[in-house]
Amino acid sequence: MLKTIKRWCAGLLLAAGALSLAQAQTEPSPAAEHFYSQAELDQMLAPIALYPDQLLTQILMAATYPLEVVKAARWSRAHPGLEGDAAVRAAANEDWDPSVKSLVAFPRLLAMMDERIGWTEQLGEAFLSQEPYVLETIQSLRRRAYEAGNLRSNSDTLVTQEASSILIAPAVPTVVYVPYYDPWIVFGTWWWPAYPPVYWAPWPGYVYPGVSVGIYWGTGIRISTGFFFGAFDWHRHQVDVVYTNNYYYRPRVAHSAPLPWHHEVQHRHGAPYRNQELRRRYPEPTRQVAPRTAPRAPDVTRPAPQQRPAPQQGQQRFQPQQGQPRFQQQQRVAPQSQQRSAPSGEARPGQAHRESRPAGDARQAGPRGAPDAGRGAAPDVGRGVAPDAGRGAAPGSGGRDR
Repeated sequence: MLKTIKRWCAGLLLAAGALSLAQAQTEPSPAAEHFYSQAELDQMLAPIALYPDQLLTQILMAATYPLEVVKAARWSRAHPGLEGDAAVRAAANEDWDPSVKSLVAFPRLLAMMDERIGWTEQLGEAFLSQEPYVLETIQSLRRRAYEAGNLRSNSDTLVTQEASSILIAPAVPTVVYVPYYDPWIVFGTWWWPAYPPVYWAPWPGYVYPGVSVGIYWGTGIRISTGFFFGAFDWHRHQVDVVYTNNYYYRPRVAHSAPLPWHHEVQHRHGAPYRNQELRRRYPEPTRQVAPRTAPRAPDVTRPAPQQRPAPQQGQQRFQPQQGQPRFQQQQRVAPQSQQRSAPSGEARPGQAHRESRPAGDARQAGPRGAPDAGRGAAPDVGRGVAPDAGRGAAPGSGGRDR
């Protein structure tokens, strides 16, 4: 019985090993966590692998900045009819990466990258994380198209072989033809049934030259000499920056020999990386925040104080008496003809006699808020009560009159 159980266990282990081996042959696993498998690389690179080399290098660079690709596509839609050198010169003041800025010369290509923004992000991260594998996949796809008889030189494009690499370049350096082809036909029978190639609909204006070739050609786009600054180093499996001193790209350090291309994190504008390794390799730059200071009081210019006119000759300036509030208005002194002699004992020393009114003689009220007639009178004048009415008699009077 024990031998039978051991045989069953050994058979299960062998079956599990064979199943895992079959799955590995059917679908290759990624090289690292969240890295793309070979099937996924073939899938995403299929629609652009046959592009001219220098154009393809700047597509790979620009794909690492998806937000700027979206901005450039919007700019291109807002300027219809601009392409080639004229479009790039018109966008010279835009603060985009030079690779993104160069793609406004090819508005249809830029529009496709914007429509397939998910594909653009995957392409950029695959190029950043697996650059050697991306370049090897491009060569593998080109060899398949060449073996199928669908990749040959013509009057517009030169296809040459250098060692084990296939190079594609414009026949005229200042005129670039962007091909469109059907990936289901141009590479022969597709070899990943679970990963079909990315397919783009034919662009308007393209001419179909044959039945089985599957490549479409449009009109050439004119550019200036030294327009592209990127180049493939197929031997080292990397993309280099070639100093060309063109009008839209000014490298920080002038150099004559090619240098490896470096990713500029600031042009991501905070777009997160899907790959954990890329998040570690390219941390988001910290923004320097100015120290917070106390709010500054508004700079209000006070009006200059108005100077009061000097009193005329014979006119006395009002000076408040001791103990009298400064804001109390100057009391008006009745003319001498209207002054009434106050009873002895009520007159206050040093103070003029006030005009008294009978207690029942109420003053007619004007509109609310209007100034009283005879402005400058004492506060009690006009209320229907004499100034001293209701107050205690002056000292020495012996009390209130009854």
